[in-house]
Amino acid sequence: MSPRRETPVRWGASGDAEIPLEARVGDELWTLRLNDFPEEEMYSLLVAGEEVERFSDWPKAWTRPERSSGVRATPAARRVTVERLALAARRPPAALRGGLNLVP
Repeated sequence: MSPRRETPVRWGASGDAEIPLEARVGDELWTLRLNDFPEEEMYSLLVAGEEVERFSDWPKAWTRPERSSGVRATPAARRVTVERLALAARRPPAALRGGLNLVP
């Protein structure tokens, strides 16, 4: 595990859906980006805007923000969500692909 993930960090909400968490560590601004999990690692750690590592397991030394802090979706994030929902609506769930037998 990297020294950064062993450093105690108290994360706060950034208000950005794509990079939802931020923290001041010393004189650096750390941010966490959510990746396209499970195809990629879940998180990318950015320090001063530069990606320094990717990982999926939340470090034990880090404290997540309170759930009530909220994240506002950016227009781009909302657009991606709407596009994914539209795509999902055109593809029925796997359980329905074989057809429905509604007669008892």
